[in-house]
Amino acid sequence: MAAQAKISVGSTQAISKDSESEIIGSSVQPHIQMKMFEGNVLYLSEALENGKLDLVIDNCHLNTQVFTKRQIGKEHLLLAVHKSTPCGDAVKTCGMTHADIIERKHLSADTQTVSLNHFADVPFITLRPGNDTRIRFDRICEQENTKMRVYLEVDQLATAFNIAYYQLGATLVSDTLIYNTTPNNDMYYYKLHNDTALRDIYLYNKRRKYVTAAGNTFIDMAKDFYQKP
Repeated sequence: MAAQAKISVGSTQAISKDSESEIIGSSVQPHIQMKMFEGNVLYLSEALENGKLDLVIDNCHLNTQVFTKRQIGKEHLLLAVHKSTPCGDAVKTCGMTHADIIERKHLSADTQTVSLNHFADVPFITLRPGNDTRIRFDRICEQENTKMRVYLEVDQLATAFNIAYYQLGATLVSDTLIYNTTPNNDMYYYKLHNDTALRDIYLYNKRRKYVTAAGNTFIDMAKDFYQKP
């Protein structure tokens, strides 16, 4: 039996480990042993440069003079609130369930969008400044001339989502994360009326470093996974 080829892949928590496992699991690859690492952008950049990681898959922006960058897919930021959150009936009818997101309803051009203005009175949980999700949140607020009531800043998208789940406010969450959370009937998700909520997912490897056959297999499978309808 041939030895397993090893590949190490890193990401922030925004790109779930479950997604990476599903990429490998989407095709029978018994000859590939994948190790997954999670960290912030600084860790990912340093680990990829020093060889601890073979690939990084994320929405972050790394130095393209050091790393080869491939755009392999897109993800959407959605507004997530507990279904008990008070808002107008007209807005509430736009809310989507977990099942709707799994069925990609939010990707349909027919799905009604909302503005953050409709939730201006709801306490908001955001990520800390410098995070891509926070940058986009601030940009959306500026574009819509909306002043949101931010009362809590956290480090991880999943943390913000869990706080919103316990009815403590609203937050932005990626559809990538929703795809990999346990189904529940307590949250509503809203498609935002703003192109800033759409962002790219990238795959990086170090320039001038040989990409193994296992690495190229993972790259091809990642493209197929993120570009599937």
